[in-house]
Amino acid sequence: MKSDKNHKMWNLFLAGVFVASFILVRYVLFELHGMKDWPELLAVVSLVILVLALAKKKTWIALTTGFGYPVSFGFGLLFARDGTDPGGGRTNNMWFIWTICLLIFIFAGVVAQIVSERKSK
Repeated sequence: MKSDKNHKMWNLFLAGVFVASFILVRYVLFELHGMKDWPELLAVVSLVILVLALAKKKTWIALTTGFGYPVSFGFGLLFARDGTDPGGGRTNNMWFIWTICLLIFIFAGVVAQIVSERKSK
């Protein structure tokens, strides 16, 4: 019974962190990145993975997905570079860095989950 209560609290905590980070990234920090659709797309993908991981009690996947969204955003800001395309238009690689970092976080969670489950057997 106590474990179930802890699991529910953990779910609420991770969901809260994720929702707060999405609101912060998408709306509050909009001036830093200027993207409307990409933060939402990454959030939807992350949310689906997070909900599935929480429902199946895959703690590592949930943890890395929930915290991976805002941390990957930070990496994107930190390492982003501006450039120009062949037609002279402005480009920025933040979206790419953010996406790759998020995928790495999720993949690391999957690996950690597999290792954790094998150790417990």
